[in-house]
Amino acid sequence: MRRRAFFVLVLGATLIGLVPIGVRLCTLHPLAVGFWRFALALPVLWWWSRSLPKRSAPASRRRLLIIAGLLFACDIGCYFVAIRATSVANATLLSNCAPIFVALGVAATASGLPSRVALLATASGLPSRLALLATAIALGGPLRDRAQHRWQPPWPSAARGRRRARLRRLGLRHHRLDPA
Repeated sequence: MRRRAFFVLVLGATLIGLVPIGVRLCTLHPLAVGFWRFALALPVLWWWSRSLPKRSAPASRRRLLIIAGLLFACDIGCYFVAIRATSVANATLLSNCAPIFVALGVAATASGLPSRVALLATASGLPSRLALLATAIALGGPLRDRAQHRWQPPWPSAARGRRRARLRRLGLRHHRLDPA
């Protein structure tokens, strides 16, 4: 039984580790990939829930579970978009900053702060995350482009059309937009 459990654990960790590569290679939009990840898991989760004893949760707990599920879906969506926007390593490390925001949320909503050990662990991880982010911006790539240029709409054809029209009004042509 222990060997089987260990094998399943290793298999799960391997598959989770391959997810960012699959997102990067997939031709679908990252949010569509996230949707299908959840949609394809629903039959398995439904089958598993049928095998559990029947207990109904109170309405307040059900609402909290729905909110937690929606927030997890948003987290996965943001992670998948970040995988396309930067390197897989950078996106994975920065997406694991969630405990920092959880600790801040607990401090803001609850009456007490997280323990000293939790604060020390969070503080010790911040410099490496900031160094990785600064390196990604300094070396170039999508993060540098986003940090140095003004915002561009997500629909590139509209931006190209406006840029081309503006250049034509000035009597100029853009080497990438208007071939010779």
